[in-house]
Amino acid sequence: MKYKVLAFPKEAVFAIVVGLMSGLSQAAKYDPQSHDLWAPIEDELKIDSTYDNDVMSFFESTPETDQQTLEQNHQLVLELIKQKKLDEAQTKLNDLLKQFPNEAEYHNLQALIKTLQKDKKAAVTSFQEALNLNPHNLNALQGRALLALENNESKAAQEHIDAALAAHPKAAVPYILKANLAYRKNNLVEVENILSTALKQVQGNKEQVLLVVNNLIKLYELKQEPLKVLELLQGIVNRYPNEKSVLSMLARAQILNKDFESAAQTLKTIITQDQKDVFHRILLARLLMARPDASAGVSRLVEEASAVSPDDQQVITLKTVYLINEQKLDLAMEQAARIEKKYPESAVGFILKADIYLAQKQLDKALEYNRRAYEIKPNARLLNQIGGLLSAQGKIDEAIQVFSSEIDKNPKNLDAHLQIANLYLSQKNFGKAESHYQTILNEKPENVVILNNLAMIYYGQNDPKALELAEKAYKLSPKTAAIADTYGIVLLQNGQAKDALAKLQKAADLAPNSLDIQFHLAKAQQANGNKLAAIEILQNIADASSSFENKQAASDLLKELSGR
Repeated sequence: MKYKVLAFPKEAVFAIVVGLMSGLSQAAKYDPQSHDLWAPIEDELKIDSTYDNDVMSFFESTPETDQQTLEQNHQLVLELIKQKKLDEAQTKLNDLLKQFPNEAEYHNLQALIKTLQKDKKAAVTSFQEALNLNPHNLNALQGRALLALENNESKAAQEHIDAALAAHPKAAVPYILKANLAYRKNNLVEVENILSTALKQVQGNKEQVLLVVNNLIKLYELKQEPLKVLELLQGIVNRYPNEKSVLSMLARAQILNKDFESAAQTLKTIITQDQKDVFHRILLARLLMARPDASAGVSRLVEEASAVSPDDQQVITLKTVYLINEQKLDLAMEQAARIEKKYPESAVGFILKADIYLAQKQLDKALEYNRRAYEIKPNARLLNQIGGLLSAQGKIDEAIQVFSSEIDKNPKNLDAHLQIANLYLSQKNFGKAESHYQTILNEKPENVVILNNLAMIYYGQNDPKALELAEKAYKLSPKTAAIADTYGIVLLQNGQAKDALAKLQKAADLAPNSLDIQFHLAKAQQANGNKLAAIEILQNIADASSSFENKQAASDLLKELSGR
C-alpha cells in the first residue's frame, strides 16, 4: 500500500500591514509557484500583529494641534524610533511630555517605545493616558486593540476595535484588526466579509485601499483561491495603473496563477520605470532562474542590482544563488563567506554554504551548516531541511529525535508533528504516525493532508474510521487526485463499489500517469463486474516501463482475470 505524504499548508495570520518582502532560503531550489519568492531572507513571511516599520505608520498622524513645532517634534521622535534609536527617542519624548502633558499622540509614541522594549504593561498605560485625553483617538484605540490581540484578550480587543470603527468608520486598520480577530476563531468567511467591507469604506484613499488589498491577498492565498487575487488586482490596477506597489502586487497575483510570463513582463515594467529599483530586480531574477534559457538575463539583473547596492545582503545572496545555479561553486562559496563575514548575526551565509555543499553532494557538510544556521535563526524550514538531510543519509531515528526535541520544547509545533508523523509512516510505525497526525487534526480539523493520511492508516488497518475521514477530505478537496484516490479505495473496501468506481475514475482523470491510481481503478472495474475494462487497464500497466509499488500485484491480478 502506498501512503501519500502531501505538502502541509503554512500557517498564516493577518497583519496590520503586509509588505511584499523578498529573500532567499535554501536558495538554490527555487519554485516560481511558491510564495517563497516573496518571503524574507531567513524565514517565512510572518504575518502577525507585531510592531515593525510598517506598523509605525499608525503613528504618522501628528498631534492634535495646529502648532508646527509640536508636529515637527512628533515626527522627529517617530523617525528616531524607526531608526531604532530608542534611548535617544525616549530622552526627547520625556522633554516633550513635560512641556505638553496633554498631547495624546505623545503618549501614543511613549506606548510605541514601551512596546518595542517589550514592556507591554507600560504600553497599555500610555495608550490609556492618550484615551483619557481623547476617547476617540484612533492610534490609541488601535494600539490597545493590537496589544489585547497579542495577549489573546479577545473581549478587550473587540471593545477597542468597535470603538475605533464607531469613531472612524473609514479607517482601514480597525477593520484589519477585526479580521484578525475573526481569523483567530477560524472564521475565514467572516474575515473575507470584513475585509470586503473595509475595501468599500476606504475607496478614494489609495494608501488605505492598498493596505486592505494586501490583507485580502493573504486571505486568498491562505484559502488557495489565486484567481480571486488576480481578479482583485486587475480592478486595482485599472484604478492605479502607474502605482509601483500595485504593479508589484499584480506580479504576485500572476505568479500565484502560474502566469509566469505575465509576471515577468509586469516586473520588467516596474524596473524600467526605476533604474535603481533593486527589490524588483531581485524578484525578476528569482523568477527567471526557473528558466533554463534565462541565464544571461539573470546575470544582467544581478549586475544591475549590484551596481546600485553592492553591499546589500539580498543582492549578495542573489549573486551567490546565481553562481550556485551556474555551478560556479567556488565563486559562490566566496560570496557566501562574504555574507557570513559582513552579516555575522544572520543565518544566510550558513544557509548558502549548506546549499553549496548540497550541490557538491557533501551531505555531512550541508547538514553541519544547516545546523549552524538553525542555531542562529530557528525556523521550520531549516528544521525540515535538517530532518530531510538526515533521512537522505538513512538516519531516520536521528531525524525523528530532531523533531521530537522540538515537540518537547513546543508541543503545539504542528510542522514538527507533521514531519515526525511522516517519518514514522515511512517506517510503517502506524501507531506513532497516527498519534502525531491526530495532534495536528485536533488543531486543524479541516486539514485535508492529515485527513487523507489518517484515512490511509485506518484503511491499512481495515478500520471503519477511514471512510469518515476520507469522505471529509474529498469534500474539502475534490479536485486533488490523491484525495479522490484515497476516498475511492476506502469506498471499495467498504463495499460501495459503484461510488468507488466513480471516484477512482475521477482520480485517474486528474492524474492519468499515476500507475497506483490506475491499479486501484482496475480493481474497482473488477468489483463492478467490468472484467474487460479491468484487463485493459492492467495490460497498460504491464506495458508501462516505469515501476511502482504494486506492479507485481497488478501483474498477478492481470493473470487471474485473463486466465493465463
